[in-house]
Amino acid sequence: MTDEAELLQRLWNREKNSIDEAIQIYTPYLSTVLYYMAGNSLPKEDIEEIVADVFIVLWKNAGRIDSVRFTIFL
Repeated sequence: MTDEAELLQRLWNREKNSIDEAIQIYTPYLSTVLYYMAGNSLPKEDIEEIVADVFIVLWKNAGRIDSVRFTIFL
């Protein structure tokens, strides 16, 4: 199983440290994507808030993750 699939499984199982790990791993990537999508139209604080919102939605919907389908794309 890949590291991403293992993390998804742990998120699905609602292991508390899994969301912390996801935040640590994916915050730089999400921040970069948002920065390049929004350009200078959003202040840094707004980008940080959007990233935080992404992880809140991820945690709230962790039980709906289909890791079998997701691993096809990894």
